[in-house]
Amino acid sequence: MALVVKNLEAKKQNLENACTSELYATDEALKLVKDGKNFREAYQEVKEKYV
Repeated sequence: MALVVKNLEAKKQNLENACTSELYATDEALKLVKDGKNFREAYQEVKEKYV
């Protein structure tokens, strides 16, 4: 495993393309919770955005 990791080469463009907005859904829900919503409501609101 150490050999694999040692020789691992990340392709920046592929990583950037993989960072879609859905990746940050949890962050969005937690921000809504921080602003006063309960988690269930925040989760539902964010879920509707991506469905």
